[in-house]
Amino acid sequence: MLLLFGLSGCSLAAGFEEAAECFDGADNDADGAYDCDDSDCAQLADCAASDDDDSSPADDDDSSPADDDDSSPADD
Repeated sequence: MLLLFGLSGCSLAAGFEEAAECFDGADNDADGAYDCDDSDCAQLADCAASDDDDSSPADDDDSSPADDDDSSPADD
């Protein structure tokens, strides 16, 4: 039982706090990737469901620093 509990928290990098670091708009591990674009977060259900590739010029949903201009009325 102890072994199963110990392994259950190993799905993300050591010291990585999912709620605090996968949705905070920051590059917490300084690898150049933010939130769901970071490989440490990409496997999370909330990230996989978003399917945001940030490729549209109208993309202003704040999922990456590049689309945080708040110029769109639909901006999250």
